Amino acid sequence: MLLEELVLENFGIYKGRHVIKLKPDSIDKPIILFGALNGGGKTTILNALKLALYGKFAECSNRGGLSYPDFLARSVNRNKEKDTPSGVELQFTHRRDGAEEVIRVVRRWKGSSNNTRESVNVLKNGVEDDVIAERWYEYIDEFMPSQISSLFFFDGEKIESLASDDQSSELIRTGLHSLLGLDLVDRLAKDLLLIENRKSTDLVDDESKEQLERLSSELTALNKEKKGIKISLARHKIELDKITNTIDKIRKEYLREGGDLLEQRDALYSEKKAIEERLADSEYTLRELASGDAPLLMIHKLLIETKNQLEKETASKTFKNVKKTISTRDSALIQFIESQQIGVDVIENIQSYLNDDLKNLDMRNKVKTFINVDGSTFNRIDNKVLKELKFQIKQQQTHTIKIHEKLTGIDRKIVGIPDPEALQDFISKLEEAEDSKKRREIEIAVQEVALEKAINKATAVQNSYESKLVINTSKTFENENEYRILDQSKIFRDTLNLFRSKVSIKHLSHLEELIFTSFQQLIRKNDLVTRIEIEPNTYNLILIDKYNAELPSDRLSAGERQLLAISILWGLAKASDRPLPSVIDTPLGRLDSNHRNYLTENYFPYASHQVLLLSTDKEIDKEYYKDLEPFITHRYLISYDEIQNTSYVKPGYFF
Repeated sequence: MLLEELVLENFGIYKGRHVIKLKPDSIDKPIILFGALNGGGKTTILNALKLALYGKFAECSNRGGLSYPDFLARSVNRNKEKDTPSGVELQFTHRRDGAEEVIRVVRRWKGSSNNTRESVNVLKNGVEDDVIAERWYEYIDEFMPSQISSLFFFDGEKIESLASDDQSSELIRTGLHSLLGLDLVDRLAKDLLLIENRKSTDLVDDESKEQLERLSSELTALNKEKKGIKISLARHKIELDKITNTIDKIRKEYLREGGDLLEQRDALYSEKKAIEERLADSEYTLRELASGDAPLLMIHKLLIETKNQLEKETASKTFKNVKKTISTRDSALIQFIESQQIGVDVIENIQSYLNDDLKNLDMRNKVKTFINVDGSTFNRIDNKVLKELKFQIKQQQTHTIKIHEKLTGIDRKIVGIPDPEALQDFISKLEEAEDSKKRREIEIAVQEVALEKAINKATAVQNSYESKLVINTSKTFENENEYRILDQSKIFRDTLNLFRSKVSIKHLSHLEELIFTSFQQLIRKNDLVTRIEIEPNTYNLILIDKYNAELPSDRLSAGERQLLAISILWGLAKASDRPLPSVIDTPLGRLDSNHRNYLTENYFPYASHQVLLLSTDKEIDKEYYKDLEPFITHRYLISYDEIQNTSYVKPGYFF
């Protein structure tokens, strides 16, 4: 189905005739964006679409409990020209039996609330078709039943209320039953029960009838009480989410101003004292190391050079003593050789060699004397010991520097601790919000107990009613045929319940997968939820985390729960397997800024082949408009003309 054109004529805030083109230019640009200030007429667009399609069955936002004629009368523009009609027209295309049909439905009405007269005309492929006009509700139900319209036409602000567990399970139940036609089964089962109760009541005596009526009244009151508690409970949970968001915002501002340091003040001072003690111990160890041989490390190189010089001087002194011995030996050797009558030339050569050798030895051991001390002076200077000492000192210095750095970091934090008076406003707001949160949590707990009591009491009254009805009817049954009707009705009702249960279970796994993939596509956190299950009896949503454990929904943030609610709507829409457009009023609703980009990037461009967004400038602002721009085919700005007393729809947007 593709919406092509919407016409508003003296409808709501729109005076005169206004024609709006809705057909996308291409499949790559499915979005039609409407911009309007609050009260400017954007919700009227959504109401007009619903009214054109569903007439008296349309769930319009401003209808409330009004009858259809009264609603039509209230929808007439108050400043319209006299004797001009009011109405809405919608042209769309869809495929039926393999052929494309262009349908234009025209609704017009005149008169006051007491005698409003509506006319409905339908053109098929440009030709008026009275048969479709007369059977319009049957015709539209073939491809877009009113029961599932809320999956495609919805107000983003209502998403917040769907985020609670009770509302989401009710949404799944209603949506699934509508898609599978089980709402008809539910209606039939209720009608059968009503017939059974009426027939059984007719057969009991007056006294028992009075008791049954009392029990019935009590049951009605209890059901009303349950409904009231559920509504109140949902409202309180929404308020709790708001308070929690407020606390988060205040705390972020509080932390930004140094609130975390203020909270850590005592701990920081205690930590500083402990670090100062460690620093004192480390510095004492350094002083102890410095009081021994450490000063020698300052002249370690010089000491080594001095020791080497001393060794050379000692060797030189030793050689001087040895030189005399060598000279004496050389002289004795020459005398011995001469006595052996060896030739003079040989003796002279030997004499020359010995003299040269002694001179060379003398040159090699000739060292200037600088130290001239006893060599034992350097015996206590062990190079290995000094190296070990140097290593110990370096380690201790590194340890001391690290402690200094920690102390500097602590001092920096302490300097950054704000004055408590400067944060008193934040502290007061936090305390007030925390108190409000506790009160709301207590109210929720009390109401949950009250709801459980009401449910138990209603069950008891229902059982009492049914048992009393059975007892009395069995006593008074004289007509076997009446008994057979009641008996068969109960059997048929049980069969309907069994059928409904089996059909639901059969389709639940497919719906679970659709909701899960929609949620994954939206949130892009693959490790947050790895599987989604639906409990067959209650339709409660069960989230499974990466550890294959159940993830309580309250572990999700308020924004994540709203995204989950949108995923349910999206999953149900996919389950319908109908190519229908999506129309979303207040598209970003009350979603916080941290989660809005999930919708603009991952939902709106892919929600359907045609997506109408009705937004204020505070929702789709410049940032989000930039994200959506590649997917936008038409832009419309709705503005109010105070002189003409009407809103106009013109091409463009706020910027």
